Amino acid sequence: MFKYLSRTLLTGFITLLPIVLTIYLLYWLAMTSEELMGGLLKRVLIEDVYFPGLGMLVGIVVIFCRSDDECLSGPPTLWPG
Repeated sequence: MFKYLSRTLLTGFITLLPIVLTIYLLYWLAMTSEELMGGLLKRVLIEDVYFPGLGMLVGIVVIFCRSDDECLSGPPTLWPG
């Protein structure tokens, strides 16, 4: 009985660990990008333009924009045409 219960609990923990770590990593990434980019944007923009979350949004745009002509155009293609 105890062996079955401990195996079931261990299986549950192993199953939940990647999910919890992924959620925590996404939360950390969002908060870090908001702190870094939000701090820069608060210095550059006037107070009326800045809103909470703008730093995270700009961080995502910076990640996905590799150059001016490919900005937000989707994943790169192997064969142009």
